[in-house]
Amino acid sequence: ISKDGKLLASASSDRSVKLWDVATGKVVRDFANPDLKPVFPGEPPPSHPGWVHAVRFTPDGAQLVTAGAAPRNKSYVAVWSAADGKRLFGAEREFGPIHALALTPDGTRMAIGFAGVPRNKVEPGALLLKVPGR
Repeated sequence: ISKDGKLLASASSDRSVKLWDVATGKVVRDFANPDLKPVFPGEPPPSHPGWVHAVRFTPDGAQLVTAGAAPRNKSYVAVWSAADGKRLFGAEREFGPIHALALTPDGTRMAIGFAGVPRNKVEPGALLLKVPGR
């Protein structure tokens, strides 16, 4: 939920990230990934290549940071403009699916909890990383 309580960001197993108006319950914005194709004609492209497990507003409310899964036991992290829905950063990582995300109070770092990839000898764990572009 945004700092002013007016907007709600949601993440989903349908690979979408949406911004909702709390007062009306209506979608304000879909966050479409320019690297992905729509699943069905007439719909926006999904936000992530896999399930989106976490979404957080940056402390200033200007951006959303999202994290989740990607194909081939990878993870995906993205940073979006809350104002217009444009993706500012998006990349796959080798951690396995990310299931938890928190931002530091200044918004420059993110703590992630990830599943790991046993066959690649990546154990489940947590990391503190720089938020891309911040």
